Amino acid sequence: MAEKLGSLAAPDVLDKFLRKAKPAELYKLLTSITTYHRVQGSSEIVEAAKKVVEWAHARGLNVEFDVVRGCVCLDREWFFWEPMGWELKNAELEVRESNGWRCVVSTDDHPLVAVVHSPAGVVEGRAGFGNSDIVVRIDELGYWEAVEENVAAIVVSHWGPGIRYFAVFPPCNAKQPRVPALSIPNSVLGKIVGRQVRVSVDAEYTEHVMPLVRIRIGEIGGPQIVVVAHICHPTPGAHDNASGVVAALGVAKLLTAYEQLLVEKGVGVTVMLVPEHTGTAYTLSKSIVDPKTIIAGLSLDMVGANLGKTGGSLLLLSSLYSLPSPLDPLLYTTLWNSFSQRGHGTTSYPTEPLYIQPYDAGSDHDILVSYGIPASMINEWPDKYYHTSLDEPSNIDMHRLAKIVASVATSIVLLVDSLSQVGELLNTWKNYIVYSNHLHSIALPHDNLETLSKLLDRGVNATLYRIEEIFGKTVQHVPWEANVEIRRRGTISKRWLKLQADSEYQELLRLENEEESMYLKLAPLVLQATRSIEAAKLELVARTGKRVDEELLDKVLSLVSRRS
Repeated sequence: MAEKLGSLAAPDVLDKFLRKAKPAELYKLLTSITTYHRVQGSSEIVEAAKKVVEWAHARGLNVEFDVVRGCVCLDREWFFWEPMGWELKNAELEVRESNGWRCVVSTDDHPLVAVVHSPAGVVEGRAGFGNSDIVVRIDELGYWEAVEENVAAIVVSHWGPGIRYFAVFPPCNAKQPRVPALSIPNSVLGKIVGRQVRVSVDAEYTEHVMPLVRIRIGEIGGPQIVVVAHICHPTPGAHDNASGVVAALGVAKLLTAYEQLLVEKGVGVTVMLVPEHTGTAYTLSKSIVDPKTIIAGLSLDMVGANLGKTGGSLLLLSSLYSLPSPLDPLLYTTLWNSFSQRGHGTTSYPTEPLYIQPYDAGSDHDILVSYGIPASMINEWPDKYYHTSLDEPSNIDMHRLAKIVASVATSIVLLVDSLSQVGELLNTWKNYIVYSNHLHSIALPHDNLETLSKLLDRGVNATLYRIEEIFGKTVQHVPWEANVEIRRRGTISKRWLKLQADSEYQELLRLENEEESMYLKLAPLVLQATRSIEAAKLELVARTGKRVDEELLDKVLSLVSRRS
């Protein structure tokens, strides 16, 4: 990739931002955020958002803050819903001894002992894996199936370290659940199985609340780039995702140094800090941030960990091949340079692994993509402490996080400064992806390069068409042929399928591994992003090297769309 795009030299911008990023300041804020039990729909997620707003105001950022109250009925347009409001008081698990009840674990140990959104209740009975009053499960909550089996309470654990985050996530406008549930460390399992136990949860369902934080830099009301980080998840949730929140704030602060450039180019940047999926979906569906004006989007989800402690690698999960993002080549280049050092001569090499991954669903970039916005995600995976009580601030390396912050800010500045070269940028990225896949294909049993090249050619045209439309320029490129009318957005979750009365779609529940990833996650998003059946088929073939399962795709299509 060329070191100079537009009028700015990439190394100069990156070096400036690396000097200006303030790791200690970001770490202090991250530590503060992790003290809140940031459950979706709860009062503590609002308090965490207020802390973020206070930090941004103190640094002169242009902040907008709303708290949406009550059910917003996302399930009418999405394959998910906002949950009921929920306030936890305490919960505990006791074992019957000869001299009375003995507490073995409680929310005094950690709030995650109460399964998130568990209803209140006190249940006594025998704990066991099979036909028991209080059913014990490992690694999967299976809440709604347990309710159908008429169990009195659920105790769930996992084989990893700490206490695992499990959630009921009851639809906001549904009947309140009645079966209390606890999550326990695996060290407690042997103390309860086959014995009389008492499950106690003191909690209440309340009005749903949804905090929406937006920070705007540059031009307002015109073309924009969006950076989103979800502010939710139970305490501590340092890597997932207090890290993404403070990274996004760091990006916003750095970009103020180039606010004049943004205004001159007629481009704005909006940083969204919202509950995962639900907050982004509400913000775009209500045009609080207008999806029709977004050039490119980026999700920051789990960034800046000490990978020596957590495991995992730094990943750039690129946008769809059918809708490539002009940010992706810049992100890859700046991340590479941030995490590189000079070797012998002029050669530089990364000090840690950095991988480009094809699109993978699972965070707020899905919501952006569902509106036809080229969007990607920076992420670190796997993390041995993911969704557990041990996802603590001590797992974060703020110097690594500062490099990611500087890389994102640099990429945005370079994109804005080089919009006249965006076609060249995307075609260079296309060639790189094809070349990389060619190297990988040597060891694969299938060769999908012809399909991939065709898909990326069409995808580059679709992205350039979108940018021309947003800027009101003469259209020179051709989008995907739209033959699908979108009825419902997002990936198709098995949780959503389980709650549907229509048996026709229940067979989709059997899909696992690659089929689930391709047909319940990728295919719906491609259909929504491009409104094109051809794009979905090409993307499936390019990703799997297999023929499309027409019957499966038709079922997905009928859930997502109405044929126009």
